[in-house]
Amino acid sequence: MRPFLISVILLLLALPTSAQPPSPCPSKTHYSFGMVPVAAANLFAIWSGKINRELSKQSCYKFDFHSAANFKQFIDKAHNKTFDMVAVPAHLASYLINKEGYQPMAFLVWESRYLYITKTNSSLLTLQQFDGITLALPDPLTETSILAKAELEAINQSAQYQHYQNYNQVLHALMESSVDAAVMISPFYNGYKARPHFNNSTQVIHSAAFPSHGMLLATENIGKQQREELFNTLASLESGSGFLWESFAPISSLQLETLHKNQAPSVATLEQLLSTQ
Repeated sequence: MRPFLISVILLLLALPTSAQPPSPCPSKTHYSFGMVPVAAANLFAIWSGKINRELSKQSCYKFDFHSAANFKQFIDKAHNKTFDMVAVPAHLASYLINKEGYQPMAFLVWESRYLYITKTNSSLLTLQQFDGITLALPDPLTETSILAKAELEAINQSAQYQHYQNYNQVLHALMESSVDAAVMISPFYNGYKARPHFNNSTQVIHSAAFPSHGMLLATENIGKQQREELFNTLASLESGSGFLWESFAPISSLQLETLHKNQAPSVATLEQLLSTQ
């Protein structure tokens, strides 16, 4: 009996590796994922690495993340279909859907507010004191800059706008007292404020909600079935697990109609700005 068992063991060991169960994902489908340039490159690198690790656990997709030096270059790349899909703020989503034929895939759900920030020792406590001050903003084509300027103009406040490449630079300008105040979106500000060296050195004096959530869009090269599969995969990722968005939500035709209606003023401003660049 013992020689028989030894023979069986030797036979099993001699089996070729191809007899092992096949890999559930022998090859991955790569998609080029465009991210608007609102954060420092290292933050995008952390986020993109995390989402690809999560994707690898349950799908055969891999995203190659790309951005641009500024919003104008990003829009040019989107126009040339450099990306397979893009994650964009609502005004740019409306623009790309109507002007470039992009297909809506999902709402990017997160804490959507833009914040007016000063240093804690500042005498600026309300927006009515902003006339003539220097205000740090991101790229002029961002939804944050467009909405902040419109809000201040509506109350007859004429600030001197200083634009920066990303929110890290916006906050850095405020911390160095290069500007009197700054405008940021809440997820980035909350992340920076959690760092120990801030030591309660800044304060929020006003906040406002964005009219719509940002969106994930795809080019017409990605078919309806692929878009549905990608949405189902992304929607199944753990909510609030450290991505730039809390979750991905489906889009109804009524919601899309409302998006275009709400974004019409910002899209008009975006088009005007693009025509001068």
